[in-house]
Amino acid sequence: MRCVMRRNKEQPSRSRHPDLPLEWQQNQLTTTHATKVLVTGATGKLGVHICHALIAAGYRVRATDKSDRRQLPVNLELADLLDRDACYRLAAAADAVVHLANYSDMAIKDAQKLFNENVAINMNVFQAAQETGAGTIIFASSIQVLGGGGCLPYLPLDGDAPANPDNAYALSKLVGEIMLQYFARAHMNCIAIRFPWLIERAKYKVHKYKNADATRSDGVFSYLSFRDAANLIVAILGTSLRGFRIYMPAHPNNRLGLAAADVIKKYYPNVFLRRPLTEISALVDISRIETETGWCP
Repeated sequence: MRCVMRRNKEQPSRSRHPDLPLEWQQNQLTTTHATKVLVTGATGKLGVHICHALIAAGYRVRATDKSDRRQLPVNLELADLLDRDACYRLAAAADAVVHLANYSDMAIKDAQKLFNENVAINMNVFQAAQETGAGTIIFASSIQVLGGGGCLPYLPLDGDAPANPDNAYALSKLVGEIMLQYFARAHMNCIAIRFPWLIERAKYKVHKYKNADATRSDGVFSYLSFRDAANLIVAILGTSLRGFRIYMPAHPNNRLGLAAADVIKKYYPNVFLRRPLTEISALVDISRIETETGWCP
């Protein structure tokens, strides 16, 4: 039976909306393909890179955040996404939503507040996107959903690895992924990206561990540049990915600067290997992402 999530008649639809940016009002009734993208958490480091990448790729970007921490190439609309009415206003006429706006455990130490507000924000944004007609949601999850402690289900990791969160932040991200799976039943395209440690490209060779401890490292010492992460968003929006999926992107190298086989032998000798050790060149398998989107770091 087809699942239909009905829109509240009091909420704005995709008809002309007075609070939309002018160029969105002028184009929303004639544009038939995905060109208008709402980016939440836009003034974070990743958000800034994504806004630049989307504009360079020809997308119209609507950016929102709670504060103007960094300069953007587009106008910033300040909003609190705990306010559901603000979410409907911002999502109106968007073809896609790139949702980055969540609290981290570095920003909020109160576990209940962090979890409750992240989950509420995610539900507000996802529901507003669905009811106002957005076809795609891309959600910034985290590799932390796999848990720490060096306990891994297998290597190389990929987006199918089962979650085992061990902190409130990771738990909130897992709930966000489950929400996306639910919204995909309404015929939306929903992609959760389990980002690893993100870093500026120029610092790739600087941050290497000399005395690493696998029990204290989330995500098998993986990393990705902000630029490559932003390019992945553009690549996803440029494809027709139907339904729900989880991606786990990472640079093929690792923060130890060692060969994948050497890292496995030293730090993960008892983890199940999905193929022979001699055939493993990276600790995170991004082949599905490459195949489906054409992206590679």
